Amino acid sequence: MCKEVVKLTWEESSLVERLNYIWQSEKMLVEVLARQLGGSEIPEAKAMLEDACAQCKSAYLALRVAQDEVLAAHLGPEHGPVQFTFDFRQQEVMIGAQA
Repeated sequence: MCKEVVKLTWEESSLVERLNYIWQSEKMLVEVLARQLGGSEIPEAKAMLEDACAQCKSAYLALRVAQDEVLAAHLGPEHGPVQFTFDFRQQEVMIGAQA
């Protein structure tokens, strides 16, 4: 597959990076809570884990929407599925590559 490197604006890169870190944090929280509370029969513990899972899903969806918007801005809205890797340090996205 042909690889294309697209330079991002500071705003695009910062938005996707921020949402990526939020999602990663939520994901790690769910992993910790699942280990600690996964087998619990206490309703509050189950609710806490379910809430953390919902927040993680919401964070992931926000990240994917932002990634899709950035890709559409550079590839066009009808770009179809592509593999990509964001490089926040270089403020670019490599299209046609998966990390």
